[in-house]
This record gives sequence, structure tokens and C-alpha cells, in this order.
Amino acid sequence: MKLFIVDDDAIWTKVLSQRLINKGHTAIQTFSNGQACLEQLKEEPDAIFLDYQMEEEDGLSILKKIKAVDEKIKVFFCTSHEDLGVAMSAIENGSLDFLLKTNLNDGELDRLLSQIN
Repeated sequence: MKLFIVDDDAIWTKVLSQRLINKGHTAIQTFSNGQACLEQLKEEPDAIFLDYQMEEEDGLSILKKIKAVDEKIKVFFCTSHEDLGVAMSAIENGSLDFLLKTNLNDGELDRLLSQIN
């Protein structure tokens, strides 16, 4: 399974990457911005963990562009801000699920990963 992580927070990216590796997932690519991710969609990731707040462009905008390229790519919207409006917008625009970064634990990660297959 090929996974992308798109986040401008290097610490979060390392934490999530390590948790995924611990679960046996090694085909992980990380990107510090949405444009870099969009340029690599030709590699056909199975799922993308996408941050909401990034410097250059917000995650909702990137989500729409990902879905325009391939609506079948599963996207998990990730944020550290508990905002129901953002969560609803993400789901309405094609995100499969919403992850509050402070809620990341093995059970939550297992729940998300089970939605990929």
C-alpha cells in the first residue's frame, strides 16, 4: 500500500510516518506542501493524509485538486484544530475521514487504515 503524508509540520510528519511504519507500512512518501504532492499523484497513492493548515495553500484547496485528478484516491483530512465546519467541508469535498491530530493513537490509526482496503 502506498501512502502519502502532506503536512508542513516536520514533527507531525515524523510521528505519523513512524506510527505507519510500526503498523507495517513502508511505502510512505512525505511532502511539505500540497503542490509537491499533486506533482506526484501519477504514482497512484492508495491514501493521502492531508493537513488542513499549511503555509502556501490550505488542505481544502489541495483536496479539491486531488479529487479532480483522481476521485478514487482516499484522503484523510488531518488537523490540530477542532472545527466541525472544517471537518464537514472536508467530507463534503471528498475526504474519506477526518483525523484530529491530538487524537492519534493506534486504535484511531487502525480505524482509518481499515477504510483503505
